Amino acid sequence: MLDDLINDPRFRRLFPPVAALLMTVLFVSLGLWQIDRAGQKNRTRALFASEAPYAALAAAETLGEYENFMAEGRYDNERQVLIDNAIVNGRIGYFVLTPFRPAAGRRWLIVNRGWIPRPAAGERLEDIGLAANDRSVRGRIGRLPRIGARSGPAFPEDGGWPKKGRYPTLDELAAALGEELYPFVMLLDPADEDGFLRAWEPGGSGPLMHYSYALQWFAMAGGTLALDLPDEQRRMP
Repeated sequence: MLDDLINDPRFRRLFPPVAALLMTVLFVSLGLWQIDRAGQKNRTRALFASEAPYAALAAAETLGEYENFMAEGRYDNERQVLIDNAIVNGRIGYFVLTPFRPAAGRRWLIVNRGWIPRPAAGERLEDIGLAANDRSVRGRIGRLPRIGARSGPAFPEDGGWPKKGRYPTLDELAAALGEELYPFVMLLDPADEDGFLRAWEPGGSGPLMHYSYALQWFAMAGGTLALDLPDEQRRMP
């Protein structure tokens, strides 16, 4: 039956232009999707450059990633986490994660207070302690630092605090703390006190990569249409 279909003159006449049309629509759709992704990256970068007001923590779950919010409460100085093997500006160190207990509600907030370098042999770790007084903290909606794949447990050592973690998830942090957490972290504002190096930038690639991919998809669409043209049309000057 398949041989009969392939040898059918009508099928052989109609299949190439129909297939070319479908492939062209697919390539154009992928190109438009890449342009939309580039637009999203541009909007995110514009958000970083703007001075938007800080929303209250109660409204934070309705905000998008990297939007500004603030919280009232106090840090838990006794239970901090150091994200190991964090590379910033070519140097290896730690991101300092500090639990923050809001004044209202049962859930805790994880605050990424920034990056500190790993001490050289014989040197002491930079002091990450802070006062456990009531305060207001400001920052952006963010996620935990992460890598593509992780070997071994999130907390390879069963020692006390601060714990050194290998890119833990929020669920693993909640289990280690024994607390219910918000489904995002705060990237502490560079102007806030009790932080370290905080050169926050939008994650992932920039918009230029998506524009480049869009151009490739559109070129493939044009090439598909050109291949489907009759020979005499392709030879026209």
